Amino acid sequence: MATAFEESVTENFLSCKICLEQFSKPKVLSCLHTFCQKCLEGLVRQNYPEAKAFPCPECRSMIDLPPEGITGLKDNFFIASLQDVFVSKKVVNNCHCDPCLIEEETNIAVSRCLDCGDNLCQMCTTAHRRNKASRSHKVLPIAELESGEFFDVIRSHQKIHCSVHQMEPVQYFCTKCQILICIHCKVINHDDHRCVFPKDAAEPQRKIISDCLEAIQCRIPTVNKGLSKLQEMKENLQRTSADAENKIYEQERYLMQKLKDRAKASIDEVRAMTAKQEKQLDSACDSFQLMSACLESSVHSTEQLLHHGKDEEVLQMHQQYEQRMKHLAESSIPDIPAGCEVKFYPIEYRDGEETFGTVVTEPTCKPQLLTMFKVDLKEGETIVNTAMIGTDITVSTFHTDAAKRRIFTYIQDGNKKCEFYSGDNRGHTISPKDGLLIYSDFTNNKVQCSTTDGSVQKSWPCPKPRTLTANSQGHVVVNTDLQEKITVYDTDGQILHSFKDKSQNTTTSYLKYLSTGPNDQIIVSDPNDNCVRMYDTKGKFKCTYSGHNIDPRGACVNVDRDIILSDSQNNTLHVLSPDGQFKYFLLGADDGLNRPQDVTMTPDGQLLVANYSDGMVMLFQLS
Repeated sequence: MATAFEESVTENFLSCKICLEQFSKPKVLSCLHTFCQKCLEGLVRQNYPEAKAFPCPECRSMIDLPPEGITGLKDNFFIASLQDVFVSKKVVNNCHCDPCLIEEETNIAVSRCLDCGDNLCQMCTTAHRRNKASRSHKVLPIAELESGEFFDVIRSHQKIHCSVHQMEPVQYFCTKCQILICIHCKVINHDDHRCVFPKDAAEPQRKIISDCLEAIQCRIPTVNKGLSKLQEMKENLQRTSADAENKIYEQERYLMQKLKDRAKASIDEVRAMTAKQEKQLDSACDSFQLMSACLESSVHSTEQLLHHGKDEEVLQMHQQYEQRMKHLAESSIPDIPAGCEVKFYPIEYRDGEETFGTVVTEPTCKPQLLTMFKVDLKEGETIVNTAMIGTDITVSTFHTDAAKRRIFTYIQDGNKKCEFYSGDNRGHTISPKDGLLIYSDFTNNKVQCSTTDGSVQKSWPCPKPRTLTANSQGHVVVNTDLQEKITVYDTDGQILHSFKDKSQNTTTSYLKYLSTGPNDQIIVSDPNDNCVRMYDTKGKFKCTYSGHNIDPRGACVNVDRDIILSDSQNNTLHVLSPDGQFKYFLLGADDGLNRPQDVTMTPDGQLLVANYSDGMVMLFQLS
């Protein structure tokens, strides 16, 4: 049965947490954790050889090293004394009598003197009790000693010896030096100090420690509650983490299946497009084969008649042969359908989007470069946009100094006709009604209409105009105010209506680009949102295009009513259907595109492309 002593002081309490053995020269740290002196010396020597402090192996509190090193740390006399109690308690039957061992006799001990610390046989026990010097010693039977009932008796007989006179027990406590001393120390070194008995000095200290203990004990429930909460949080974290991992695997399986489905759908689309094109080619082949067969059979039959027919036979058949020959000679050869290629354009992954790629058919024949010329740009000057006035090409430029912005007019071979300084111009267009050059005047809050030499014919007020375009009716569409507003003016500058653009960004530090689409749709190219938004003539939103990480600039419409859109950063042109669906890429960097800024269709269906910074203007023949 465990005693109160055993319940309150376990052997684990008396074991070093480093070596897991009973303490050897226990040293107490400032955090109250105790370790063997040798264990601490090994710890510091191996891990902190030059340090002036080291972390407690148990609680990680930093412990300052005294100048003497680990030796200078306080001895834990309390732990050492408790160890002696456990040693006394562990004395078992059949241990030998200590005095008899001196005489080399091995008699079994039956008792132990707590004052001398010796195990005694029955004869030595009797002699010890009769001896005048040891008569007052406390001698206990070993059987009773093992029960633990004499813990207090054992503790009362334990002696703490003086650190100076190591054979002498301490008897006093010096209040000035705050140390335990023996009678010799008191007489020699502490005679003029106030010295009291340990019992008297310990009482107030017990009270102080007890009060401190209460202050600490009252915190234990809070700390334990916090620990329980942390354990709950950790368990919840582990549970939710496992759940999250499972959901990630589920999402992975889901996305993999979606990816497989999208891949299969794209492959099916490729095969369907290929089958459709093959059907057209097969039909054309059938027509050519049929015609070829007709021609060859007719040629063969005619040659046979000419080479082997008698005169009478030729005269008899000549009308029928002549009619057939004339019919075959005059019949039209079937048209060869336009060649095309089936291509797949992967789309870069974007967060939150189901992206995979686009399957398209695009013409086999690329646009052919007809001519190219370089705009006479000055340092710091770049191209903003282009337009066509008849067969002439007009080019607006941008410069950080508004006074240096210009509008050029070139003929298609690259010869410059004229130029003028256009003030704070952010873009221009050509009126299809009167052929005037229309451009924005940001600083003066006007839209100016002039001839190509800069002679202003008319103007009207417009708040902070930026880019603009004109539709087939001559109405001018202007991006105004803080870029959110788009205003439509008639040919006399009267406001027809305005609407708010669905921009995600209202900053004024970048340009949006306006173009006219099929049926006079309003196309807004927004580089900041990386998309193109389309509106009808009344400003009703129609659709958005944002494929292939586009960096959109100017746009135009080809003869097939498809939208050709310049992509500056990706050095390419996108071809979109009238409803804003991607069809194919038209030109790229290999064709000379270097940050394409604008595209314009010429009256005869050729494509004009202008680069932003190198000033190159290229004219392509579309197939």
